[in-house]
Amino acid sequence: MQQESLLAAVASFGKTARVPGLWIYSANDSSFSPDLAKDMLGRYQAGGGLAEFFLAPAFKHNGHFLLASSPEDFWWSQVGPFLKKQGLPSDEIIKMTDSKLPFPSKLNGKGVYAFVDYRATKSYEKAFAYSPDGAWGWVTSIRTQWQAAKEALTTCQKYVRDGEENCILYAVGDKLTTPPPDQP
Repeated sequence: MQQESLLAAVASFGKTARVPGLWIYSANDSSFSPDLAKDMLGRYQAGGGLAEFFLAPAFKHNGHFLLASSPEDFWWSQVGPFLKKQGLPSDEIIKMTDSKLPFPSKLNGKGVYAFVDYRATKSYEKAFAYSPDGAWGWVTSIRTQWQAAKEALTTCQKYVRDGEENCILYAVGDKLTTPPPDQP
């Protein structure tokens, strides 16, 4: 039922869309399988929407985060020419570098993996918070850095054990908000 509602909504969007789109999906997207993505595209186009489809290779454990976490060369070969074909700027102006942030010292195993993902995410609107007892939380794709910081703290605080210290904001974007742990 939910899938049919999604397909109906996409068909409706296609009826009013006036700007060509590039739909990028990964072969291992855990939210939208390639078959579902192609069904959505078909409904969108049947409704009148103009779109091209690019199925990128599998990326890490969940390709749903392909655009935020993969290197640009993983997908830019499709995006650049698409933009150029639309008469839009298609040169990369600012290349986002890989984050070199040090790891917080008190993270548990899952927290370390989360921080690896945080560092790999190519977004300015992201934040990471942690607590001395090992709790952590991070967010990305938030409208502003301030909102990301607030949500990261809220998420982290949900996992703090009773009586333990509160979460602190560790990084916003690719900048530390506090001195690295164990340093003056």
